Amino acid sequence: MNKPHDLAPLMGVAPAAPSLDFATEQIRNGYLAGVTLRTIANPDEPCEVLVSIKLATRIAQLLLDYTLQTQRQQERQRQHLLAQATGQPSSYRPARRTAKKTSTSAIRFEFELNLPCTVQDRLHPLQVYYILDGVRQSMPSVICIPEHYWSPKYQQVRRPKKQSRRHPGFDPERIKRANAQLATLQSRVKVAYLALPEDQRTAENVHRWLTSQMASTPASAHQHAA
Repeated sequence: MNKPHDLAPLMGVAPAAPSLDFATEQIRNGYLAGVTLRTIANPDEPCEVLVSIKLATRIAQLLLDYTLQTQRQQERQRQHLLAQATGQPSSYRPARRTAKKTSTSAIRFEFELNLPCTVQDRLHPLQVYYILDGVRQSMPSVICIPEHYWSPKYQQVRRPKKQSRRHPGFDPERIKRANAQLATLQSRVKVAYLALPEDQRTAENVHRWLTSQMASTPASAHQHAA
């Protein structure tokens, strides 16, 4: 659940009790990072829901925990049936608690501002790459920013201190929108990583997962360029 101050729009005041519709509108406008999840409780009528990245990541962690728990239960049942079939007493011992391997720290991100390529109004595309087990994959970037607005030190879009380097049409609102879109791109990689089984978490499989999700997501759910 997002905190109330997380849902405050850039202009105006958020309602006292932010609703799901209000949060969805903030995601669609690019003020919050979000992804589209498809539920299949009823295969004949799948439902798509736009949720924040924090909630999507938590859902992926819960699904992973549920899958691991189900696998352990199935293994205990298999051992019990095998013991009954062979006439041997069951030697089941509770599984030892181990740390959950749900961290996304194995993923690294790199960013390159494509200065040779110029789009309208003197903006340049910011290319996003993710690296997993030494394999580098690129993501389709929708972020276009002025030349001096990318900060390698802070890894985000920032307004340059020098007045001569500032872009007249790139105001603070557009900077916040660009950083929200950047967070969305990175979080999509993390959600895809957590959604995959541990033995299938490779850069290629993450790329396939992202490609399939983007293909099944309606165009209206994608965020627009900054």
